[in-house]
Amino acid sequence: MEFFKIILNLPEILSSLYAILMIVGYIPGLIALVKSKDLTGVGKYFWFFIVLTVGISFYNLINTEANIFQVYAVGINLLLGIVCLGIYLIKSRRYSIVIRDLSVFLIVLIILTYLYADKPHITQTVASISIVLAYIGQIGNYYKSKTSAGTSRWLFLIMGTGLMCLITSMTLTHTYPHIIATEAFNFVLIMVCYLQANYYERGLKYEKDSKLGKSS
Repeated sequence: MEFFKIILNLPEILSSLYAILMIVGYIPGLIALVKSKDLTGVGKYFWFFIVLTVGISFYNLINTEANIFQVYAVGINLLLGIVCLGIYLIKSRRYSIVIRDLSVFLIVLIILTYLYADKPHITQTVASISIVLAYIGQIGNYYKSKTSAGTSRWLFLIMGTGLMCLITSMTLTHTYPHIIATEAFNFVLIMVCYLQANYYERGLKYEKDSKLGKSS
């Protein structure tokens, strides 16, 4: 009987696990943002697009009456994403981005909500485009800067694991398919970022170890 109870509650368990992994995953990301004096490894619009994507998904989960555990879990992701965006903007001193881009964000969100509140497939398509732009920008930034400074591979790995839990939970509860598609794009791209961050972090560690060896 206990086994069947677990199976029946699996979507809620997976959603809760996703929320826990998001919290744990954001910790190394937040530490990297706060401690690092060099933020060249962070894509200029990465956190902005992340917040936009998660914000739309959060709204559509509520609008389509999704599983309450999924709503809470994605809400936690949104809150932590906003915190990371705020820290990045403050540390990078790009205050013009706050005024210009957040104004655009609010205008776009208001227009989308007003025109397509009853058409989540349209707003969720915007979310999918946004997440692709977020990670394509980050992937390109890694390739261009050859550094992962200001980011953490563990952020991507733990969040990727959490996303797999969320996608499975959404599939089991027949969540709106466009939302599942957005999270699937998110998972694939976040794992590419993990591989890049892992590569550049290992390269940086090797470089530091080499310098220490020469100095000794």
